[in-house]
Amino acid sequence: SGDTSDDGNNDDLPSWGTDCWDAQDDNFYRLWLNAGDQVIIIADPVESDYQLSLKAYYGTECDDKDNLIKCAWDEDDGDPESIIHTATQDDWVTIVVDGASGFNDQYDWGHYDLAVTLMCGDVGCCCP
Repeated sequence: SGDTSDDGNNDDLPSWGTDCWDAQDDNFYRLWLNAGDQVIIIADPVESDYQLSLKAYYGTECDDKDNLIKCAWDEDDGDPESIIHTATQDDWVTIVVDGASGFNDQYDWGHYDLAVTLMCGDVGCCCP
């Protein structure tokens, strides 16, 4: 579980031109993927009025729509957001849980549960 309350707005991807609404406080997580690995990421707001967006980027830098894998934001529904991604390259993937309402600050941060499921692309793979 996580909480974006009182955290910085360090990932501030422009909301226009990306189909991703981005506002206020955010949390970051990082995961290494090998080409062919698949990851399922689900962020579920604990409070029904917390409007979150879920983003995934290749690399360790955010705020760059050129590295954006996907943004999940289903408008003001308070429901979980999810991303399913199969890696096309060996690289870090940065996961960002962010506020999404943009117009009412009280809905831009809160508690959430984050589930990340990783499936190896190679048969018989293991961690080094």
